[in-house]
Formats: sequence, structure tokens, C-alpha cells
Amino acid sequence: MPSSATFDRLAHALADGRGLLDSARQRRWRSARPAPPFVPTTVMAPGELVVTDSTVLDAFVVLDDGVVERPELTIALDVATRTIRAAVLRG
Repeated sequence: MPSSATFDRLAHALADGRGLLDSARQRRWRSARPAPPFVPTTVMAPGELVVTDSTVLDAFVVLDDGVVERPELTIALDVATRTIRAAVLRG
């Protein structure tokens, strides 16, 4: 049987990152947190899952009619190949 110091050191090494040795208050807080909103997705074939996202860019453009506006960039990204399928920049 190892000494108590060795046992404590090994127990801390095994429980590190799992919160097993935290205080009761910390364990209750961790267990009461809601589940994360996203789950890992497994995609095998190109085009099986394509995600789109839009953002307004921190730049200004002058349109054909002389109006100054911030452009919006929209990208369609293929999750399987991690490539950009389409991109649209509009003002």
C-alpha cells in the first residue's frame, strides 16, 4: 500500500480536470450547468453538410449611386472538406 502522500498525489493526477476533488459547492455548480447548445457532428461526404454565415465587415464601400455603406459578407462552408463553397459580398 502506498503512503498517504503518494496516494493523494495519484488521486489528484487521476481526477485532474474532472472536478472530482472540488468543493461540494463547485461540484453542484458544475452539475447544474445546462448542456452545451452544439454537439459534434460527423460528416463523411463533401456536400453532406454546408453551413452559411453572414457578417457585416468593418469597412465602407461607395456604391454605384454614391451611397457609402458597410458591406455584408456571406459564406457557404462545406463541413466535410472545410472549403468555401460560395461567397457573396454585397453592399
